[in-house]
Amino acid sequence: MIQERSVRTRKRLLATAAVEFSAHGYSGARLDAMVESIGMTKGALYGHFGSKQELATAVLEEGWRIWRDTLTVLASSSLEPACALRQLAGRAAQLSDVDEAFRAALRLAADVRMSTGDESVSLRRGVELRISELVCQAQQAGALTSAVEPGTLSGLVVAAVFAGLDAGAPSNAGRVRLEALWQMITSTGA
Repeated sequence: MIQERSVRTRKRLLATAAVEFSAHGYSGARLDAMVESIGMTKGALYGHFGSKQELATAVLEEGWRIWRDTLTVLASSSLEPACALRQLAGRAAQLSDVDEAFRAALRLAADVRMSTGDESVSLRRGVELRISELVCQAQQAGALTSAVEPGTLSGLVVAAVFAGLDAGAPSNAGRVRLEALWQMITSTGA
């Protein structure tokens, strides 16, 4: 029973920290605000996480877990490169538009250049690299326009994916921009 409560508390702390880190970045995030919002003491927080850095690392790890799960689901579907790109970019846009843990991990990775475990690149760079691979494959298959250089096209897809991270952007900004982009770059218009 105590362990279950501890797990629930840890999850609540991570969710609250994700909101705070997403909104304010690492340096602007306040532990006081986090514990106050869920009605606990700082001492209780330190029972779960020894420091702000440790809490940020846990949020970053959660973002990477979400991304790896997304890649696993995509890999199991054995789609053509253009379809895989569209699904992956759509999911990444959705995550960056509305998933606080993913948004916070993106911001933390950019703010403090944090990495976890064997991750040698930031989370955003990990997303960019996979999108770039799929763009190249889809262009080679003739499913995407070849009128635009692969690096430029990848950059456009990534910019659309992360449109929801812009301050004041609507909650579906990435998905809306991505849909417009598909109409411009796909050979079939689909």
